[in-house]
This record gives sequence, C-alpha cells and structure tokens, in this order.
Amino acid sequence: RALGVDQDERALQAAARAVRRLPPAARDRVTLTHGLVTWRDPAFLGHDAITAVEVIEHLEPPQLNAFAAVVFGHGRPRTVVLTTPNAEYNTVFGMSPHRHRVPDHRFEWTREQFGDWSAEVAERYGYTFRPIPIGPVVAGVGSPTQLGFFTLPDHRSSRRTTRP
Repeated sequence: RALGVDQDERALQAAARAVRRLPPAARDRVTLTHGLVTWRDPAFLGHDAITAVEVIEHLEPPQLNAFAAVVFGHGRPRTVVLTTPNAEYNTVFGMSPHRHRVPDHRFEWTREQFGDWSAEVAERYGYTFRPIPIGPVVAGVGSPTQLGFFTLPDHRSSRRTTRP
C-alpha cells in the first residue's frame, strides 16, 4: 500500500488524476491525504519505507526537527529516502550559488550541509545514512540532486553512519 501526503490541494488533485490512470489493483492500494509531514499522524505508521522527494527544502529550517521526529521517530520505517537540490550545482545552471532554484524553497543545502544534517538525524534516531548523487556529477560541485538513503539496522547490525 502507498500513502501520499501533501499540504497543497492542487498537488493532491494532480496526484489523484495520476492514480486514476493506474490499473484497478494498483489504484486500490493508494491513499492520498491532506496533511503535514511535521505533525504526527497515525496514518504514517506501519509503512516499510517513507520517501520525501524534494520536500525538505520547502520547510522552514525550524520545521526540520519536527519533520525528522515525525518521519524517523514516529513513522519509524525500515527505509527512508530523501532527495533535495544540491546548492553547489546551481552554478552549473548559471545561477548564483545563493539563489534558489524554485522561489518556494526555504533553503538549498550544499553536500556538506546535507551530509551533516543527515548524519545527525541518523545518529539521533538509530539509522544508518548513505549519500547518493543523483544526476551527472561535476568535479567540485557534485550532482544536481542529493539523495539520502537511511536504513534502520536490525538488532544484529551495528549503528553506523556514513558521511560524504
């Protein structure tokens, strides 16, 4: 089963149109709901994985702790996949490194900033973290998108965090 959560009604409507195009068996396993990923919701429980694709940069920096508490602490899935723009790559697009790609972005992190935040969150909630570049890698700036792959080790695994 899949749960899609967004605070933007238009985004939910677009997702609903896409879900309606799925075969009935797949469509019946998808639930879309209006909500915030910074509030604990019982619907977030019991999932094997949580993905937040291009989500965190839309949060105000003070909301990041609430997001981490909900996803990693409350939801507690075995796997979490997060993607976010790499601010360093903006120069490849001809942008100032301090300009955001989308006006609604509250921040865009460098690889180091994303790695530091991810390692701290992984340590706090008992996950391992592995950074993965998404897209072409350019020397000195990395890839356009950075992905954080977090896993909750089973009781036989060590609590290890990998940093970029």
